[in-house]
Amino acid sequence: MRVTSKGQVTIPRHFREKLGIAPNSGVEFWEEGRVYLLRKRASDLSKRFKALRDYFLYVKNVRKCARSTSTVAIAGIRFFFENTLERPWPILDFISQTFLH
Repeated sequence: MRVTSKGQVTIPRHFREKLGIAPNSGVEFWEEGRVYLLRKRASDLSKRFKALRDYFLYVKNVRKCARSTSTVAIAGIRFFFENTLERPWPILDFISQTFLH
């Protein structure tokens, strides 16, 4: 892959399809240790996963489930994303830490 004089690169089609990146989608880079990663911008993803976030808030606020129950549910979803879908977990960073407290 080459970088243009404007600092641009082309994201290969199979990555764009897997991440759901369409024209005009926002993307962002972040660092984990010595590795730099790319993900779809959270604002785009938050629309897609709003139902999941709403479910967790329902479990917390309406069903009044214990913190441990919520933690187990979130761990299951995290495992699904990282191991089954092979997507980075930061997709669900919008579930605030206050949810777990």
